[in-house]
Amino acid sequence: MYHVVADAVGGCTPETIPNFTDIMIHLASVLEDTNTRLIFVGGAGSLFINKERTITVDMGPDFPESWNSLSNAHGAGLKALRESEILIGLIFILLVTLLFKKVYVKN
Repeated sequence: MYHVVADAVGGCTPETIPNFTDIMIHLASVLEDTNTRLIFVGGAGSLFINKERTITVDMGPDFPESWNSLSNAHGAGLKALRESEILIGLIFILLVTLLFKKVYVKN
């Protein structure tokens, strides 16, 4: 058995982006009831910037519109995991913080 499994799905095309959520749920369900930690490399749609967890980086006015489908898929995956009954050791790494030094959010 592995100590850690990392999910850093690449190859983003309009056809493959919807698979992100399914892959996250599949890996989590496979690793349920094990001691293996699951690490996801998430995106702007999964990085909350307020304590209520209602606003994400991709909602900022400077966020590139061309990245919306990918950030939405990451957000949907995180939401699906939170709402599932799958219990795993989960670590979410958000590289988007390296791309955007300041985050501006519309009120």
